[in-house]
Amino acid sequence: LDTCIGSFQDAKGAAEATAAWSALNLDLKQLIPDYDRTDDKAVAESINKAGLAFLQPVKLTAIEEAVRAKKPAAEVLAWLESNVKEDEAESSAFAQSLAETILRALLPSAESLPPLDAEVPGLKGYGPVFEKYLSKPLARQLACIRAGQTIFDDYGHPKG
Repeated sequence: LDTCIGSFQDAKGAAEATAAWSALNLDLKQLIPDYDRTDDKAVAESINKAGLAFLQPVKLTAIEEAVRAKKPAAEVLAWLESNVKEDEAESSAFAQSLAETILRALLPSAESLPPLDAEVPGLKGYGPVFEKYLSKPLARQLACIRAGQTIFDDYGHPKG
């Protein structure tokens, strides 16, 4: 699959290859052996070695740190506008990464998950970020949902 995506990128360009990848609804980690999926360094090395780094959005470590420090949405938006290219920000892969980063920062462990009928603490405060980067088009909304599913699956909650 990595060879196919790389060839597609060579023929059609990164934007179309990224769009095609997003349509597959897969995570790059699925291309990596199970034993390496939890090691961020091994994941990055495998992705780079396969020539698929263009599918991986900008590292959002600064966003995670800002959310954990309860920085206002305006600061997060300012960082994103300064550090993320417009074409990258429009991709579903970026949307999923951003949503997952914010949700993981707000919910760092399975123990931090609220009851099913409660709101995620602090999530409303980042509404402007979700509105700008995740609300449209539908593909980005679906990517946001996939991010939530990924987190709940990682924390051992049932699918559904």
